[in-house]
Amino acid sequence: MIRLRAKTASEPVTTSAAPSGPAAVVELREQLTDIVSRLPQIEARRKQLQEHDYEYTELTSEANELQRMKVVAERQLAMMTMPPDPEREKRRTAIIERNFEEQRANIARAVDRFEKAGDHRNAKLWRLQLIGLRAKIAATVT
Repeated sequence: MIRLRAKTASEPVTTSAAPSGPAAVVELREQLTDIVSRLPQIEARRKQLQEHDYEYTELTSEANELQRMKVVAERQLAMMTMPPDPEREKRRTAIIERNFEEQRANIARAVDRFEKAGDHRNAKLWRLQLIGLRAKIAATVT
């Protein structure tokens, strides 16, 4: 679940675990809806206050923060919903394949070295690293 947070105006907006599936798109749209509905409420209340009032200042700060969060959410949503670039996907796939083959070969050499030394426990542990290796690499390549 993506939650945009900023504790103070000086802190950057952060996201927790940036999933990119349909649930993340729904979450971002809900956040945008919340932000867009809150901004007019802030403006309506600010019109009732004087400019140097403490509440006015805090509402202005909140509006600025919400505007910043809105921009971040809109950018993330745009990135998630844009159609994939075939060339980029082709390059990404090639990078994943190259990294997978390189790491698989390194693991195979390590397994051979451990087996020759009679260290079957470490050989087993290294072989287990092959499970899900391609998915692990794909998760790190953007």
